[in-house]
Amino acid sequence: MSRRIKDRGIATIVVLFLCAASSDAGAARICVGMKAGVPNGSLHFREACKATEVPLGTFNGQKLTFTAPLGSLNTSTDLGVPGLFESSGRTTYQTLIYEATTDPNGTADILDGAIEEGRVDHNDASLIARTTRGRAYVFSWRYTAARIVGSPDIQLFSTLDHSEGSIDPPPTSEVLAVGNRPILRVHGNGLDALEWSIIVKKATMRTPQSEAVANLKALFTAEKAFFQEKDRYSTLVNEVGFSIERGNRYRYVLTVNPASLQDRSTAVIVGQSTDEGISEDTFKFPPIGSTITQGPCAGSPPWGITNGPTFTGAAYGNIDGDNTLDVWTISTASRTLSGSNCDAGNVAAGEPANEQNDVNK
Repeated sequence: MSRRIKDRGIATIVVLFLCAASSDAGAARICVGMKAGVPNGSLHFREACKATEVPLGTFNGQKLTFTAPLGSLNTSTDLGVPGLFESSGRTTYQTLIYEATTDPNGTADILDGAIEEGRVDHNDASLIARTTRGRAYVFSWRYTAARIVGSPDIQLFSTLDHSEGSIDPPPTSEVLAVGNRPILRVHGNGLDALEWSIIVKKATMRTPQSEAVANLKALFTAEKAFFQEKDRYSTLVNEVGFSIERGNRYRYVLTVNPASLQDRSTAVIVGQSTDEGISEDTFKFPPIGSTITQGPCAGSPPWGITNGPTFTGAAYGNIDGDNTLDVWTISTASRTLSGSNCDAGNVAAGEPANEQNDVNK
């Protein structure tokens, strides 16, 4: 599949997504069909290219090598294939490769994807601009984009470490924050059309609070789906189909006083039919050490099922080792939360509320 993006009528970027097909041992070839003019479609991994395809390079393990100049095809690539990802704990490492062109005095935006709540991306970007006459210009950028939980926009910190070359007047580049996206913008400032090669090495980290946000949204979705089928809500995790991955710092409760909690103290999860919540994963993290039955905010229904009907679930945990708990709730009703110790305000139905923020206390 290909997608074409026009930038203010100045620059055209074509993004080709890799489609990974099974291959035999050894390096797979990256092939693109040339049946009718410039390739239009997906790139494929094959042991050997067909007669109607052009070899662009090879893909072997974590190494991607181009043996053909992608700039001659006027394409830009966003190589988000599984082989280019590595993970370590809550950090994911990714290498993205782009190509773009700018007309004389033209501009192009390289979009780097929306930043989710509770995520921090650190990027090292290397840019090379080339003219058809063999002149070049090089940039080295470092930029960090962070989006705190509850914020619609990102915070951006960027540094241009190095720039030099033989293009006169020199091209320029900048890193901008546009809503929840960081954008790398390149400018060709002379009479030459430029071909840009861009490599971005990205390290993505998630804050502990993002766990509670994601899992409470999943709980809300499960409860709404259950209600559509049964015309009622449920506090039983197995009945409603609420499950989360191992390694959770938070305790999740579907009612004020759960009859039992799913046990995560050993290598094997132990559950019961009466489970009305999921315990923190004490096989990996220390126990929370205390039990609470409500958050500090006034204006929220009691945890569980109340008349209406309304369902409200909660997650709480200790994420920094002090005596303060981080408390989140979610409800099928919109809420106006208040109180001297309340860290939340107006909250729409289906949106998690951070009633007590352990990060700031």
